[in-house]
Amino acid sequence: MELPLTNQPLFHRFQEFFKTLSKNDKIAIYHDTDPDGITSAKIITACLNRLNLNVKLYLQSQKGEIDISNENIALIKKHHITKLITTDKAIECSPEQIKKVEQFANICIFDHHVIENDISSTKTVFLKPQLLFQTNRPDQYCSAKFTYDLLNTLTPLDDLDWICLAGVIGDMAFPAWPEFVHKTLKKYKLKNKDLFSTKIGLLTQLISFAESLDEQKKCLKIILSSNNLTQALSLMRPYMKVKLELDNYTQKFDKHAEKYNQNNLLILEVKSPYKIKSLISSKIAHKKYPHKTIITTQKIGQFMTISARRNDCKISMNILLKKSLGNLPGNAGGHIPASGASVSIKDYPEFKQNLIKNELEMRTEKKSKTAS
Repeated sequence: MELPLTNQPLFHRFQEFFKTLSKNDKIAIYHDTDPDGITSAKIITACLNRLNLNVKLYLQSQKGEIDISNENIALIKKHHITKLITTDKAIECSPEQIKKVEQFANICIFDHHVIENDISSTKTVFLKPQLLFQTNRPDQYCSAKFTYDLLNTLTPLDDLDWICLAGVIGDMAFPAWPEFVHKTLKKYKLKNKDLFSTKIGLLTQLISFAESLDEQKKCLKIILSSNNLTQALSLMRPYMKVKLELDNYTQKFDKHAEKYNQNNLLILEVKSPYKIKSLISSKIAHKKYPHKTIITTQKIGQFMTISARRNDCKISMNILLKKSLGNLPGNAGGHIPASGASVSIKDYPEFKQNLIKNELEMRTEKKSKTAS
């Protein structure tokens, strides 16, 4: 563990949860489907396997769904799950759903989002970086690194550094872990010039490509079956077809993006058969405009989905989207540099106007505080 531990009792509860698992337990993992969620699910599975335990059920959510749905709770019951492990999901947003699961299973939660509710109980071990470690940036202690560091205290997982780094890159958390990044790249003889251009960065992108094609379950199976980076890249190669579409949008971003607030806010509507808005915003914010607010939108069903990025962290993207949503039906969440939201297509024009207004106000307020 790279950060100072500040909560020994909670750390002890985490270790006790895993050390008391038995072969009689039926274990399920509920995970996000982005690179951080997929890679952390792989890390948890590997740890359990090395403790001579197996996962009976993997649960995934619909895009934008945070809590444990009634459908997933029904599946947990159907498979007689006794232990549920979740990763990269702020499931404490719906405490009532947690209580339903607690009626028949114990829970261990790995997550690094803002704490919405304290749902720690005798049945639930609630783990967040800000509850365990001395950190001002829990958002950058992404789930891949969080699970990797914690579970490494139970059984050696150093050979999974490549999959951990793929998750770190996917959540743009690498500025927080320079030593880990350098050590891992050196081990695999990769250069540090542009992480996304490395073989591990390519794997991160391929996982995102699979998500854009709604092939999350297939992707997880591939990642779980991969014993090393070379094997994972080979098996994930078919998803490269999404890269052409992504490259087309990023190359033409300046031509088609709407510009607001003295060109500090750039908004692009993506019209693609692939769900690539998040990939575009991440790439533009990382490589081209780290000091601007990048918004990409994409219609999916009856909703307009929104991806927000700002790499210099001068404006909190999660706060910007939540403020812009206001009282409109929908959802918004995420982290300071990267966030997402969805709103009905009919409410999107109002959301967009709120977004333009709030971005200007938040940036002006930030400038005033910096000047004073």
